[in-house]
Amino acid sequence: MDENNNEYYQQVKTEENPIDIQLVDIKILPMGSGWGWITDGFELFKKSPGLWIGMVVVVAIIMAVISMIPLVGSIVLPIFSGGFMYICHKQFNDQTAVFEDLFYGFKNQVAPLAILGLANLAAMFVIGFIVLSIVGVGAGLGAMGSSGGALAGGIMGLLFGLMISMLLYIPVMMGLWFAPALVLFHQELKPVDAMIMSFKACWQNFLPFLIYSIAVFVIFFIAMIPLGLGFFIAAPVIIASSYFGYRGIFTAV
Repeated sequence: MDENNNEYYQQVKTEENPIDIQLVDIKILPMGSGWGWITDGFELFKKSPGLWIGMVVVVAIIMAVISMIPLVGSIVLPIFSGGFMYICHKQFNDQTAVFEDLFYGFKNQVAPLAILGLANLAAMFVIGFIVLSIVGVGAGLGAMGSSGGALAGGIMGLLFGLMISMLLYIPVMMGLWFAPALVLFHQELKPVDAMIMSFKACWQNFLPFLIYSIAVFVIFFIAMIPLGLGFFIAAPVIIASSYFGYRGIFTAV
Protein backbone atom coordinates (compact mmCIF):
# COMPACT_ATOMS: atom_id res chain seq x y z
CA MET A 1 0.00 0.00 0.00
CA ASP A 2 1.27 3.46 -0.83
CA GLU A 3 0.93 5.21 2.52
CA ASN A 4 1.62 8.63 1.05
CA ASN A 5 -1.41 8.40 -1.27
CA ASN A 6 -3.90 7.02 1.23
CA GLU A 7 -5.82 9.65 3.19
CA TYR A 8 -6.18 7.27 6.12
CA TYR A 9 -2.42 6.93 6.49
CA GLN A 10 -1.66 10.59 7.01
CA GLN A 11 -1.05 12.29 10.32
CA VAL A 12 -4.19 14.08 11.41
CA LYS A 13 -3.50 16.95 13.78
CA THR A 14 -5.92 19.85 13.93
CA GLU A 15 -7.09 22.27 16.55
CA GLU A 16 -9.95 19.92 17.40
CA ASN A 17 -7.73 16.84 17.23
CA PRO A 18 -4.42 17.55 18.98
CA ILE A 19 -3.34 13.91 18.75
CA ASP A 20 -0.48 13.29 16.35
CA ILE A 21 0.01 9.60 15.49
CA GLN A 22 1.37 8.25 12.22
CA LEU A 23 -0.85 5.42 10.98
CA VAL A 24 1.00 2.82 8.93
CA ASP A 25 -0.03 -0.27 7.04
CA ILE A 26 -0.95 -3.25 9.24
CA LYS A 27 2.17 -4.89 10.66
CA ILE A 28 2.56 -8.63 11.29
CA LEU A 29 4.02 -9.02 14.77
CA PRO A 30 5.84 -11.95 16.40
CA MET A 31 3.86 -14.38 18.55
CA GLY A 32 5.30 -13.04 21.79
CA SER A 33 3.84 -9.59 21.14
CA GLY A 34 0.52 -10.74 22.56
CA TRP A 35 2.06 -11.23 26.00
CA GLY A 36 4.00 -7.99 25.58
CA TRP A 37 0.74 -6.03 25.30
CA ILE A 38 -0.29 -7.41 28.68
CA THR A 39 2.98 -6.50 30.39
CA ASP A 40 2.98 -3.04 28.82
CA GLY A 41 -0.60 -2.57 29.97
CA PHE A 42 0.38 -3.46 33.52
CA GLU A 43 3.27 -0.98 33.45
CA LEU A 44 0.87 1.73 32.32
CA PHE A 45 -1.59 0.80 35.07
CA LYS A 46 1.17 1.14 37.67
CA LYS A 47 1.64 4.80 36.74
CA SER A 48 -1.76 5.74 38.21
CA PRO A 49 -3.42 2.70 39.82
CA GLY A 50 -5.84 4.79 41.86
CA LEU A 51 -7.01 6.73 38.81
CA TRP A 52 -7.46 3.55 36.77
CA ILE A 53 -9.39 1.71 39.46
CA GLY A 54 -11.61 4.73 40.07
CA MET A 55 -12.40 5.09 36.38
CA VAL A 56 -13.23 1.40 35.97
CA VAL A 57 -15.55 1.53 38.98
CA VAL A 58 -17.31 4.67 37.72
CA VAL A 59 -17.80 3.23 34.22
CA ALA A 60 -19.12 -0.03 35.71
CA ILE A 61 -21.66 1.91 37.78
CA ILE A 62 -22.70 4.10 34.85
CA MET A 63 -23.09 1.08 32.59
CA ALA A 64 -25.14 -0.73 35.24
CA VAL A 65 -27.50 2.25 35.47
CA ILE A 66 -27.91 2.94 31.76
CA SER A 67 -28.35 -0.76 31.03
CA MET A 68 -31.85 -0.28 32.40
CA ILE A 69 -32.52 1.74 29.24
CA PRO A 70 -32.72 -0.68 26.28
CA LEU A 71 -29.91 -0.47 23.71
CA VAL A 72 -28.18 2.57 25.25
CA GLY A 73 -25.40 0.63 26.98
CA SER A 74 -24.11 -0.91 23.75
CA ILE A 75 -23.91 2.52 22.13
CA VAL A 76 -22.20 4.27 25.05
CA LEU A 77 -19.53 1.64 25.75
CA PRO A 78 -17.34 2.41 22.68
CA ILE A 79 -17.48 6.10 23.61
CA PHE A 80 -16.00 5.29 27.01
CA SER A 81 -13.47 3.09 25.21
CA GLY A 82 -12.37 6.17 23.30
CA GLY A 83 -11.79 7.96 26.61
CA PHE A 84 -9.71 5.07 27.91
CA MET A 85 -7.62 5.07 24.72
CA TYR A 86 -7.00 8.79 25.10
CA ILE A 87 -5.85 8.28 28.70
CA CYS A 88 -3.51 5.49 27.59
CA HIS A 89 -2.09 7.77 24.91
CA LYS A 90 -1.43 10.57 27.39
CA GLN A 91 0.26 8.30 29.89
CA PHE A 92 2.30 6.62 27.17
CA ASN A 93 3.65 10.06 26.28
CA ASP A 94 4.36 10.85 29.95
CA GLN A 95 1.51 13.35 30.16
CA THR A 96 -0.67 13.64 33.23
CA ALA A 97 -4.05 11.99 32.80
CA VAL A 98 -7.00 13.26 34.82
CA PHE A 99 -10.36 11.75 35.58
CA GLU A 100 -12.14 14.08 33.15
CA ASP A 101 -10.22 12.46 30.30
CA LEU A 102 -12.50 9.46 30.72
CA PHE A 103 -15.20 11.49 28.93
CA TYR A 104 -12.94 12.59 26.08
CA GLY A 105 -14.87 10.45 23.61
CA PHE A 106 -18.09 12.34 24.38
CA LYS A 107 -16.43 15.55 23.21
CA ASN A 108 -14.38 14.14 20.32
CA GLN A 109 -15.56 11.67 17.70
CA VAL A 110 -18.72 10.86 19.65
CA ALA A 111 -20.72 10.08 16.49
CA PRO A 112 -18.19 7.61 14.96
CA LEU A 113 -17.71 5.92 18.33
CA ALA A 114 -21.48 5.63 18.77
CA ILE A 115 -21.73 4.11 15.29
CA LEU A 116 -19.36 1.37 16.45
CA GLY A 117 -21.79 0.66 19.27
CA LEU A 118 -24.70 0.54 16.84
CA ALA A 119 -22.77 -1.87 14.62
CA ASN A 120 -22.16 -4.12 17.62
CA LEU A 121 -25.83 -3.91 18.54
CA ALA A 122 -26.92 -4.81 15.01
CA ALA A 123 -24.55 -7.78 14.98
CA MET A 124 -25.91 -9.03 18.29
CA PHE A 125 -29.48 -8.80 16.96
CA VAL A 126 -28.58 -10.83 13.89
CA ILE A 127 -26.71 -13.43 15.93
CA GLY A 128 -29.57 -13.58 18.43
CA PHE A 129 -32.05 -14.21 15.62
CA ILE A 130 -29.89 -17.04 14.30
CA VAL A 131 -29.60 -18.60 17.76
CA LEU A 132 -33.34 -18.38 18.40
CA SER A 133 -34.01 -19.94 15.03
CA ILE A 134 -31.71 -22.84 15.81
CA VAL A 135 -33.29 -23.36 19.23
CA GLY A 136 -36.76 -23.22 17.70
CA VAL A 137 -35.92 -25.77 15.03
CA GLY A 138 -34.42 -28.10 17.64
CA ALA A 139 -37.47 -27.85 19.87
CA GLY A 140 -39.78 -28.31 16.89
CA LEU A 141 -38.05 -31.47 15.74
CA GLY A 142 -38.12 -32.83 19.29
CA ALA A 143 -41.83 -32.06 19.60
CA MET A 144 -42.52 -34.35 16.67
CA GLY A 145 -41.58 -37.22 18.98
CA SER A 146 -42.55 -36.91 22.64
CA SER A 147 -42.61 -34.28 25.38
CA GLY A 148 -39.26 -35.60 26.56
CA GLY A 149 -37.97 -35.32 23.04
CA ALA A 150 -39.11 -31.71 22.86
CA LEU A 151 -37.24 -30.92 26.06
CA ALA A 152 -34.10 -32.69 24.90
CA GLY A 153 -34.33 -31.04 21.49
CA GLY A 154 -34.72 -27.63 23.11
CA ILE A 155 -31.71 -28.15 25.37
CA MET A 156 -29.55 -29.44 22.53
CA GLY A 157 -30.70 -26.60 20.31
CA LEU A 158 -29.86 -24.08 23.04
CA LEU A 159 -26.37 -25.49 23.57
CA PHE A 160 -25.72 -25.63 19.84
CA GLY A 161 -27.12 -22.13 19.43
CA LEU A 162 -24.84 -20.76 22.15
CA MET A 163 -21.83 -22.38 20.50
CA ILE A 164 -22.80 -20.90 17.14
CA SER A 165 -23.37 -17.48 18.71
CA MET A 166 -19.88 -17.49 20.23
CA LEU A 167 -18.33 -18.47 16.91
CA LEU A 168 -20.29 -15.81 15.05
CA TYR A 169 -19.40 -13.11 17.56
CA ILE A 170 -15.65 -13.69 17.26
CA PRO A 171 -15.44 -11.81 13.91
CA VAL A 172 -17.50 -9.00 15.45
CA MET A 173 -15.06 -8.71 18.34
CA MET A 174 -12.17 -8.70 15.88
CA GLY A 175 -13.78 -5.86 13.98
CA LEU A 176 -14.41 -3.80 17.10
CA TRP A 177 -11.23 -4.47 19.10
CA PHE A 178 -9.10 -1.70 17.63
CA ALA A 179 -11.88 0.36 16.05
CA PRO A 180 -12.34 2.86 18.94
CA ALA A 181 -8.64 3.76 18.91
CA LEU A 182 -8.62 4.01 15.12
CA VAL A 183 -11.59 6.38 14.83
CA LEU A 184 -10.45 8.45 17.81
CA PHE A 185 -6.83 8.95 16.77
CA HIS A 186 -7.37 9.07 12.99
CA GLN A 187 -10.41 11.20 12.31
CA GLU A 188 -10.28 10.74 8.55
CA LEU A 189 -11.06 7.07 9.10
CA LYS A 190 -14.73 6.12 8.82
CA PRO A 191 -16.18 3.67 11.40
CA VAL A 192 -16.76 0.94 8.80
CA ASP A 193 -13.20 1.25 7.51
CA ALA A 194 -11.89 1.18 11.09
CA MET A 195 -13.77 -2.06 11.75
CA ILE A 196 -12.44 -3.61 8.54
CA MET A 197 -8.90 -2.62 9.45
CA SER A 198 -9.34 -3.95 12.98
CA PHE A 199 -10.61 -7.28 11.66
CA LYS A 200 -7.71 -7.57 9.21
CA ALA A 201 -5.21 -6.73 11.94
CA CYS A 202 -6.57 -9.42 14.23
CA TRP A 203 -6.69 -11.97 11.43
CA GLN A 204 -3.20 -11.25 10.13
CA ASN A 205 -1.83 -11.36 13.69
CA PHE A 206 -3.55 -14.61 14.60
CA LEU A 207 -0.64 -16.04 16.63
CA PRO A 208 -0.07 -12.96 18.81
CA PHE A 209 -3.81 -12.79 19.42
CA LEU A 210 -3.93 -16.46 20.31
CA ILE A 211 -1.31 -15.91 23.02
CA TYR A 212 -3.07 -12.71 24.06
CA SER A 213 -6.48 -14.40 24.32
CA ILE A 214 -5.09 -17.24 26.43
CA ALA A 215 -3.38 -14.72 28.72
CA VAL A 216 -6.57 -12.67 29.09
CA PHE A 217 -8.57 -15.81 29.93
CA VAL A 218 -6.06 -16.83 32.61
CA ILE A 219 -5.92 -13.31 34.04
CA PHE A 220 -9.71 -13.07 34.33
CA PHE A 221 -9.89 -16.54 35.87
CA ILE A 222 -7.35 -15.56 38.52
CA ALA A 223 -9.14 -12.24 39.05
CA MET A 224 -12.33 -14.10 40.03
CA ILE A 225 -10.66 -16.04 42.86
CA PRO A 226 -10.41 -13.30 45.53
CA LEU A 227 -14.16 -12.49 45.46
CA GLY A 228 -13.68 -10.84 42.09
CA LEU A 229 -11.47 -8.13 43.57
CA GLY A 230 -8.79 -8.94 41.04
CA PHE A 231 -10.94 -7.34 38.36
CA PHE A 232 -9.97 -3.93 39.75
CA ILE A 233 -6.49 -4.66 38.39
CA ALA A 234 -7.33 -7.01 35.53
CA ALA A 235 -9.79 -4.67 33.80
CA PRO A 236 -7.43 -1.65 33.58
CA VAL A 237 -4.56 -3.87 32.43
CA ILE A 238 -6.63 -5.41 29.63
CA ILE A 239 -7.92 -2.00 28.55
CA ALA A 240 -4.39 -0.60 28.42
CA SER A 241 -3.14 -3.72 26.63
CA SER A 242 -5.52 -3.05 23.74
CA TYR A 243 -3.88 0.35 23.30
CA PHE A 244 -0.45 -1.25 23.03
CA GLY A 245 -1.82 -3.76 20.56
CA TYR A 246 -3.07 -0.84 18.47
CA ARG A 247 0.29 0.94 18.67
CA GLY A 248 2.23 -2.19 17.80
CA ILE A 249 0.15 -3.04 14.74
CA PHE A 250 -0.95 0.32 13.34
CA THR A 251 1.68 2.92 14.24
CA ALA A 252 5.24 3.60 13.24
CA VAL A 253 6.49 3.62 16.84
